[in-house]
Amino acid sequence: MDINLNRYNKVIVNKGFTDEYHVEDGIDQGEVWSPLLWRIFYDTLLTRLEKIKEEVGYTMEATRMIDIKNNQVGKLKMTFNVSAFIDDTTLISKNKSSLEKIKANIGKYELIKINNEQEEDLKIKNEIIKKVNNEEGNRFPGIWFRYDNRRKTYKKKIKNIIDQACKLFSWKQLNEKQIIATWNIVIIPRIEHQLQVIVRSKEECTTLMQRINKLVKQKSELAISTPNFTLYDKDIYGLKNIYDLQIESLCKNLLYEANDNDRIKTIFKIKMIQEQNQIWTASCIGNLEAKGFKTYNSWIINAINILKNKDIMDIIKSANSRKTKKVLFLEQLLEQDNLKMLKWKHFYIENNLNTKGKIPKWFTKIKNEITIQDTRDLKSKYMNKNLPQNREYRQWRKRCTDAIWKNEILNSKKLEDLFIFNFKNEFDWGYSLQFLSNKNKFDKNQCGKQDAHDRSCKIKNLLKDLPTYKTLQDRKVNSIDTAQCPRCEKYEEDWEHIWICENNEFSIRDIIEEAIYDYETLLKREERTEEVNLIQEYNFNFINILYEKSLILTDRTREWEMIR
Repeated sequence: MDINLNRYNKVIVNKGFTDEYHVEDGIDQGEVWSPLLWRIFYDTLLTRLEKIKEEVGYTMEATRMIDIKNNQVGKLKMTFNVSAFIDDTTLISKNKSSLEKIKANIGKYELIKINNEQEEDLKIKNEIIKKVNNEEGNRFPGIWFRYDNRRKTYKKKIKNIIDQACKLFSWKQLNEKQIIATWNIVIIPRIEHQLQVIVRSKEECTTLMQRINKLVKQKSELAISTPNFTLYDKDIYGLKNIYDLQIESLCKNLLYEANDNDRIKTIFKIKMIQEQNQIWTASCIGNLEAKGFKTYNSWIINAINILKNKDIMDIIKSANSRKTKKVLFLEQLLEQDNLKMLKWKHFYIENNLNTKGKIPKWFTKIKNEITIQDTRDLKSKYMNKNLPQNREYRQWRKRCTDAIWKNEILNSKKLEDLFIFNFKNEFDWGYSLQFLSNKNKFDKNQCGKQDAHDRSCKIKNLLKDLPTYKTLQDRKVNSIDTAQCPRCEKYEEDWEHIWICENNEFSIRDIIEEAIYDYETLLKREERTEEVNLIQEYNFNFINILYEKSLILTDRTREWEMIR
């Protein structure tokens, strides 16, 4: 394979080629002759290894107690001895003796000793293989592992990725859109790669996000106290949150592992049985509270428990009753149109069940949860709530995440005056969020100071966070010790006062009527007669509607809705 040695490559870019660079030994990914080399060299080797894997391979197994009185057990196992990707092959052995018999390039051997109580050397052809147990961990492939599986190592790696990125963002002259794009496209995938070996709590993820949150708010000209939902909502800034990313990833990975048709499913079952044996329980790990027992960096248990908190793996304690009645899916409790829940009487008649006894508590609990009060109509979030089709688990979880941040907007204390009467349908949410993110003026890929300033101003106005004297005094800015309005010197200058101060040059109504007049004048100057006639026809009615009492804001007219 000398053809792959001492080579130099260039990369095709928009304006030609890059400078050449030295290629390390090996075959390029995507090389057209890789499949041919695989058939010539690897296929024969892997076929031979497959035949002898029971003799020399590593066996992963778990024993499950079926009947403890009769000592009846069941065993699940899987043996493998190789992991190969074209020019990168890892041979796996069951013990030290088998390792020493592997015939390979001794110069490329590395030894990581895990859980060893005795200091033994590994010798191959009378040469001692050097240990590479780095205190910082060992990289394989792209993920850092440490011989004692210390959680601190993985946490430190993720924090370093974020710190390095934020340091670079601060030094570079980037605006908030460029920072968010780089974070979402470059940094988040790196973090997700490291999250394959560790599960972070919500509090830990919140701490990790603090630095990038602060940086984006600073670049966006927003106050530090601005609620984070403005950053995370995809229709406003769209900054990806590490905790949301982790939930999406865990949801996808666990469901894939549990529902795979081959090796992955078997390995998942073995790990689940091992965890049961570790804490000696016959119950499903998903049914247990993690606080009741101690686990040492168990990825599966940590993943299941964090998903349980998101109601993804919520298990009601009624398994025996539901199993007897063969109730497993929500659809079994619904009428044919899937819009109403069955009455208990109709349910047991359809399923030929015994009519004696009370209505089970689990049935009542489910009814209270999924139906509108005093009806059998399903709540909207439970309509057609099936598992995602075509295994699109991650996309399904992304939609859930988006709904969570929309809910944060609806329940924010800074916006509670908009929802006192619960007229949420009065809002055009699509246009409102488009306006708020300034997409009505600039494309999402456009960057500029004016775009950043406009978006910042709109968000501050919505949150009543404009730099009034009351706000500045609360933040203790520039030693401002009074919230009194400097114009009228009578009242505190808060968000509402800046619009109604008696010393304002124009009132809200003056501004609205003048804006309509200016627009009409512009149309006349451009000789757009048809549009002028249209405005004149509806102008009077439009202004009258604005001066009517608002259905959304208390003690306000509709013109205030335009300001909010």
